[in-house]
Amino acid sequence: MTHDPFTNSEEEEFSFEGESSKLEIGDFILKVIDVEDGTSNKSGNRMLTWTYQVIETADGKEAPGAHELKDYLPLTDKMMWKIEHLCGVLNLPHSKEGNRVKLKFKKSDVIGTLCLCTTKEEEYDGVMRTKIDKLKPHPKGAGFKGGGSF
Repeated sequence: MTHDPFTNSEEEEFSFEGESSKLEIGDFILKVIDVEDGTSNKSGNRMLTWTYQVIETADGKEAPGAHELKDYLPLTDKMMWKIEHLCGVLNLPHSKEGNRVKLKFKKSDVIGTLCLCTTKEEEYDGVMRTKIDKLKPHPKGAGFKGGGSF
């Protein structure tokens, strides 16, 4: 008889009790913690997925719980306005020739950048979720990478 290392004669039981901590609607200071280049599952268009960590409320109070928010930036001609806006919020290097916007940056250029955000609630798959409504430059300036409070 051989011993199978993937079979456990004693089945483990896991349990957890907790309370969901949903981020309320409001204004928050966010920090860019990741940006990934990818493709939209729905449209097949190239897009950047931005991940932000909620640092604190806009008035300097500790954020309620640990929250991350994602924002999706389709890299399409229709979304040039959003690309230009994000360049202004995060002080991303870009150039504009007529209606064309050229954007080029490294992930390390944006990680740790702080900005201000207003959230809203939106239904997704039958569940109400908090998401980014508006991004604005940090009160200490676009592209600010210092402490969260202002």
